[in-house]
Amino acid sequence: MLALIYAQDRNGGIGKNNQLPWQHKEDLLIFRDMTIYGTVAMGRKTWESLPANRRPLPMRENIVLSAAGMPISHDYTLVQSMDHLHFLSAGKIFFVIGGASTIKQALPYAMMVFRTTIDEVYDCDTFVDPIEDKFHEESCITCTSNDTTTHYCIYVKDQSFRQSPKYPELQRRYLQAIQNQYTKC
Repeated sequence: MLALIYAQDRNGGIGKNNQLPWQHKEDLLIFRDMTIYGTVAMGRKTWESLPANRRPLPMRENIVLSAAGMPISHDYTLVQSMDHLHFLSAGKIFFVIGGASTIKQALPYAMMVFRTTIDEVYDCDTFVDPIEDKFHEESCITCTSNDTTTHYCIYVKDQSFRQSPKYPELQRRYLQAIQNQYTKC
């Protein structure tokens, strides 16, 4: 199963010059708590944008999606199509973490989205499309820290997915990750 996990600003901005345009410690820790010991999938540019000392993302299986290919490496598994990534995710949970092109390609396959919206506008050059026409908002928690308001929302593609045994596990994990970072929301 593919699930998307990403942060955006109020306008859907997710990056500037292949970097996050904000410093948001709580969101990075929530991302870590959600993806640790799991599998993360990303596009080539996202892989290349990770700091060298954080590549591969530690304690996770890293998958890089690149139709053009990349050098063979023990740091990641290379897949060349979203169909192949979807096939590999059968019976498992793969978190698609970006960038914008990879998120767009994954939308038809994803069952859940964990989206952080930072209620600010940043100088971004990379944006994601709205997902509200493809996914139903299940829950949303608003937290404030250092005068920044952040919305942590869960979306599902299909209401029947709520019956899946994976749904309550992922929802519980996300809520716990948020509670670990904020004393009050």
